Amino acid sequence: MAIVRKIFFYIFAAIYIVLCPLMILYAVGYLYRPGMAKGVVKTGIIAVATVPSQADISMNNSRYAKLSPAVINELLPGEYSMRLELEGYQSWEETVPVEAEKATVLDKILLIPLRWKSEEVLQGKIKDIIPLPNTDFFLARQGPKLSDFFLFGCKEEKYWPLVKEDSLFKDLKVEEYFFVDGSDSGIFRGSIAEEEKVVRIIFSGEDNQTRDITGLFPKGARDVKWQARAENKLFVLQAENLTRVDLDTGAVYPAYIQNIKGYGLSCGQLYLLNSENLFLETDYNDTGEKFLLEDKKLGEALFGQTKNFDITAVSEDTFLFLGSGGELLSNRLPYRFADEGVIGIKRAESSQRVLLWQKNRIGILDFETEKTQNTAFEKGPSLRWVHTEGKDITQAFWVYEESHILFTDQNKVFLAELEEYDGFNAKQIFTIKRGTSLYFSEDTGKVYYISPSDREGVSSGVIVSNEGSGTAAFPLIKEEDKEEQRDE
Repeated sequence: MAIVRKIFFYIFAAIYIVLCPLMILYAVGYLYRPGMAKGVVKTGIIAVATVPSQADISMNNSRYAKLSPAVINELLPGEYSMRLELEGYQSWEETVPVEAEKATVLDKILLIPLRWKSEEVLQGKIKDIIPLPNTDFFLARQGPKLSDFFLFGCKEEKYWPLVKEDSLFKDLKVEEYFFVDGSDSGIFRGSIAEEEKVVRIIFSGEDNQTRDITGLFPKGARDVKWQARAENKLFVLQAENLTRVDLDTGAVYPAYIQNIKGYGLSCGQLYLLNSENLFLETDYNDTGEKFLLEDKKLGEALFGQTKNFDITAVSEDTFLFLGSGGELLSNRLPYRFADEGVIGIKRAESSQRVLLWQKNRIGILDFETEKTQNTAFEKGPSLRWVHTEGKDITQAFWVYEESHILFTDQNKVFLAELEEYDGFNAKQIFTIKRGTSLYFSEDTGKVYYISPSDREGVSSGVIVSNEGSGTAAFPLIKEEDKEEQRDE
């Protein structure tokens, strides 16, 4: 018996000596890899969250025990074929990489319904939707008069006539309107009985405030800007001169800045590109100037061939210049990103990325690209064309914390995930009335559009449910791990 006990002792001792280190390594994230490439390797993880949640997860054709959101640990480095399935939705498939000591975070997956549901939120023969960018409202237009316009509140899911039946401006035949990002007001120019009128309306819902500013509005205005934080200070461009209008005091400063070919507003500052192609910054009262570009030769090379520019501040020291012919330039190398054809740009709210689109393609301009150290050449921002198969793209929106893009092409609406592992995959979700616009509300997660049916009312469809962001499901994943994975 003593011999048997010794034999068992040595057997268990050997097992302990072999398995104990492996168990310790496993506990800290190492696995033993058998076969040709055998050895102990560091593992990685995949974190996955979906909207809606509770989707089945399969990896390399094997079903995972948990539903989304889930964190899958102890994965050997390599590529994994993932499949997510939920009843009533299209399956999501992608090959994703796993790297040692890193987290592959898939926390913004929108599952596409097999059949999109929509509901009519505004009845009647609606001619078009007019977006009020970065607000909770949009306008629906039935005809040419101001009384044919309706204000729709996305949060309330209600609509109101833009002006009341007894308004002096109800018969204003609208010829032009101006809006700016984040502002709950708009300016409408038109005529009543062949007399030109300019009306400013503050959008509040049931009781919109209307004011006649015809006497303050310069003739021949071709562009009007203001800032949401300073609603009553207007800047009006006429030919090459800029007029300032103070709606609080009724003061007008005609042509107080002359000979300009482009301007923009940001954080209480006025940015100007003058006729000599010099770029400068000043305050609203033009009390002091700071040149941001005073090299005339460089300015002529960049801006000399274009007459009009719209200037957008991406950050305190980064600016975009959109020319009248669709040229897109920046003050950052390589300066010129498109020679023509850019229809629109949309700055991201939480990063220094810019969405831009032409008739046949969509791109992302990333100003967060890190500068390369110890090199004679600055790397500069990157422009990535993510979609190049368009036919007639007219609108584009950031969706779900800038993880997706919603865009219109001809009379179709597409949703695309900005995941780089398997490329840009755009899926059609709705069909809209040809020649009309749509509006996406980040707050409600809904898209609003005109149905191509005979009724031609405004319908809505849910793009992102109120379930919320999947990042909250992964409290154990360090933020730097996610950023490191994205930077790769």
